[in-house]
Amino acid sequence: MIRDGDIASSRLWLRPLDEAVLDLLIAGDIAEAGHSLGASVPHDWAAAHRELFAVRRDDLADAAYRPWGLRALILHESGVVVGHAGFHAAPGRPDQTVEIGYAIELAHRGRGLATEALDALTAFAWSKGATRIALSIRPANAPSIAMARRAGFIHHSERHDEIDGLKQVWLKATP
Repeated sequence: MIRDGDIASSRLWLRPLDEAVLDLLIAGDIAEAGHSLGASVPHDWAAAHRELFAVRRDDLADAAYRPWGLRALILHESGVVVGHAGFHAAPGRPDQTVEIGYAIELAHRGRGLATEALDALTAFAWSKGATRIALSIRPANAPSIAMARRAGFIHHSERHDEIDGLKQVWLKATP
């Protein structure tokens, strides 16, 4: 069931992960996190992303970031969390660029869910005044590169990320 603050697509609810849910996920209380989220939370997903949850939990201290925060990707049909997506920050001045990050759990890949989440977040960003969207993709991640191309993103540059190493930066400007 859709909740206030959700972004809906044809098969997914992109549900915000608020402070309370992030605290539960960080603490490893998966059952209570699932109850609060209104979804079935896979233990492996929750355990694998604790560091990200802690970073995004800290980001929520900035009220401007809240609508742009991390979201659980929940399948309508089953109520299962199949991944997460969100923005790395609220739009920055002067160019109003936002960067989207996403991850689909292995068992749910190859079904177009990342594309669906990307499309929903792109529409959200445009509606909130963003003028450019960025994706940072590892050069070896052929499925994400293909998705970026299909979604109209253009390879812009490369950069070195201290955690993930070399990344390609793909950009898309307001239509």
